[in-house]
Amino acid sequence: MSDEEAAIRIACVVLKMRVKFMNGWKEVCPRIRLLNTGPTTRRNFPFRDSEGRAGVGTLVGMPGYKEFSADTSDERLKDMGVL
Repeated sequence: MSDEEAAIRIACVVLKMRVKFMNGWKEVCPRIRLLNTGPTTRRNFPFRDSEGRAGVGTLVGMPGYKEFSADTSDERLKDMGVL
């Protein structure tokens, strides 16, 4: 097989895989993630480890996020508090 033929075969395989990949996205519905507004809280608490040593830990509370698909109905988005 010549170098030119090998390059053409590789190009055909790459093109075929690229077309498969791009067509695969037609079936996928994108997801949207919105961060919730709200304060981040921190609380220190004492603890003892398995050997009895004392320590102080920190518990961090975060407001989280809302995630939904791009084709979610307006009614559902209102129920979630997004609209």
